[in-house]
Amino acid sequence: ASECSCLLHTLLTTGTASKEEAALLLCGLLLGFGLDAWVCVGRLKTGEAHMWVLTRGAMAVPCFWEPITGVRFSQADAAVWPYMSVGSVFNHQRLFANCQADDSIPLTSFMLEEPSMWLKLEVPPAEAPGPAWVPLELHPPVPDPNQR
Repeated sequence: ASECSCLLHTLLTTGTASKEEAALLLCGLLLGFGLDAWVCVGRLKTGEAHMWVLTRGAMAVPCFWEPITGVRFSQADAAVWPYMSVGSVFNHQRLFANCQADDSIPLTSFMLEEPSMWLKLEVPPAEAPGPAWVPLELHPPVPDPNQR
């Protein structure tokens, strides 16, 4: 099987995004709406590897979003969360590894700023996701001497 990079428009109109692509798209959308959004990498209760989206409210209270279906789970829905554990979270700016003794979702604290619970992993700028920022100098148009 060969890999193919698709345009956002193609993924949205055809509905062909993988679970991972859908998690990245949803996280980007929620970030665009000003939410504190993160992609979670972990496992479902079935043991299957999975990616979903976390948004944090006041006091880092977690809210989970299932990227394919759009179903949202609040802290009150803990009994029906499909997620078992989380190993890492990331967004467009930072990457954290869970270093808590118990990585099960009900017992995990999502206070990412707490270094005893989450290890901030440095990503070299050359390896950071997304295109590198290159300043572009703009100039006024130059008149064509052949046109009058």
